[in-house]
Amino acid sequence: DHYERFMAKESVAFEHGFLQKPLVNMWLQKLLGVIQEKYTDYTIPEQSFKYVSTIDIDNAYCYLEKGFVRTIGAFVRSAWLGNWDEFKERWRVLIGKQSDPYDTFETQLSLQEKYEVELVYFVLLADYGLNDKNIPVQSRKFQLLIKHLSDYAFIGIHPSFGSNTQNKKLEIEWNRLKNIIKREVNISRQHFLKLSFPQTYRNLLDLDIQNDYTMGYAAYPGFRASI
Repeated sequence: DHYERFMAKESVAFEHGFLQKPLVNMWLQKLLGVIQEKYTDYTIPEQSFKYVSTIDIDNAYCYLEKGFVRTIGAFVRSAWLGNWDEFKERWRVLIGKQSDPYDTFETQLSLQEKYEVELVYFVLLADYGLNDKNIPVQSRKFQLLIKHLSDYAFIGIHPSFGSNTQNKKLEIEWNRLKNIIKREVNISRQHFLKLSFPQTYRNLLDLDIQNDYTMGYAAYPGFRASI
């Protein structure tokens, strides 16, 4: 697509209608049945389904912590386009008369506690770029939010779009997150779900990242690797 990602519609799984089926698992179940016909005592450990809620923090706040230049530019853009509702909402948030519409983190944590859900956040800590417009890493409020979330959930890195072509950026972003939460970071999910085989996984392995949550398509749900 225009982000140079492999599209779901081009996959064999989509073309033949099994994208929503874990085909490899189904084959393994059939193989197990064949084995058990000959070796009746053969068993495998029982597996159980577990729901995990994963959330990408591309932009922690809609209006807050954007810095002076970006904030002024946003006001000018809203005025130029005649978007006065956005202009007024931004102003109310900045003067403390209204909460930021993206700041729903306490609600998320309360739902996690209520339903006892395993929760994982992937945080974008990129330098500002065309496809990486997160809160500035230097923001004290942003850093405190990440630390707060790490007390209740697993925290992983959300490697920036720019890091796909500049590997050094990935290491910088990874180190930023480690320094904020004061612990090792070994899980990740790519921003825009952008994967480049095999380089993306080689880059992650170089940083001892053990689990990646990117293996899916942006436009369609399903089992991209059929497992």
